[in-house]
Amino acid sequence: GRLTEIVNFLDAQAIKATFFSIAPLHRVYRWQPGFSKGKWIERLNYLRQDGHPIEQHTHFYGKGEKKGDLSYDNLRKRLEEDRDWLEQHGFPIQGFVGGAWVINDEVFRLLIENGYRYDCTARSFELDYLQGRRDQLIASKPFKVLSGTNSLLEMPTTASVKNMLMSFLPFVSFKPYLVGGE
Repeated sequence: GRLTEIVNFLDAQAIKATFFSIAPLHRVYRWQPGFSKGKWIERLNYLRQDGHPIEQHTHFYGKGEKKGDLSYDNLRKRLEEDRDWLEQHGFPIQGFVGGAWVINDEVFRLLIENGYRYDCTARSFELDYLQGRRDQLIASKPFKVLSGTNSLLEMPTTASVKNMLMSFLPFVSFKPYLVGGE
């Protein structure tokens, strides 16, 4: 399938990519055609065995709906349950990226309190459909987020996953960037 194509391409380029995975706990994922927790774990193990780190991706869905709930209790609950699920299945977590690019001070505080080492939720590019939202962060370079004496490295995402994958896949044509106009 597509995952095998992507991994084969990455292997051919000698690239090891970090994959940020959600835990398949929310009904949004369980209701997808062909969903299986066993298949989910199998795919994560396939990536790990090929040398690709697995880290955490979490959406802050409210109870019984896809709409986000940014209350402190829901943020904490979603972070903990997703991390617990991934770690129970053998994936120790150090990094994070928030679903729908959601980040705020409470998420930063929770990440730091729970020992995450880095976050990739900030973006270096803007998305038209997110204009004006206060839970979005645009940054041009990495920086440290401090909470008391603890810190978290914020590493802004430099490209959307879709754009990155589309530029890598061999069946998609794109114009390469030539260094120095070569």
